[in-house]
Amino acid sequence: MKFGGASLENADAIINALSIVRREYPSGRLSGRPLVLVLSAMRNVTDKLYRLCQSDSPSLLGELIVQHYSILASLQITGENKLQVQREIDSIFQGLKSDAGVARHYKEENHPDTAEYRDRVLSCGERLIVRL
Repeated sequence: MKFGGASLENADAIINALSIVRREYPSGRLSGRPLVLVLSAMRNVTDKLYRLCQSDSPSLLGELIVQHYSILASLQITGENKLQVQREIDSIFQGLKSDAGVARHYKEENHPDTAEYRDRVLSCGERLIVRL
């Protein structure tokens, strides 16, 4: 099953997507095989990540952090599960900060590794939604 960014744009949408999966595949399997979910980044997140590769914008990074943590707070994840998700999200954002800085630097230098670091940054949207 694939869910696009509009179907994952907030906590209610994520809960709705989960209820669809549970309703359609209550066993978590498809024809005896494990079900695979493909998730896009939340709506507009990839655009924000791309802009982050273009300019150092603490407010843009802060907006992304607040967006994801407010959704985490809205989802009814508790205890050790919540702590684990927080740790994973923290780790992604730490890597994002570093990779976005390198992407900006390499972009200015016309470096051949620019695309690699930009792609690392752009993949953060999908990695974050999977954690949520």
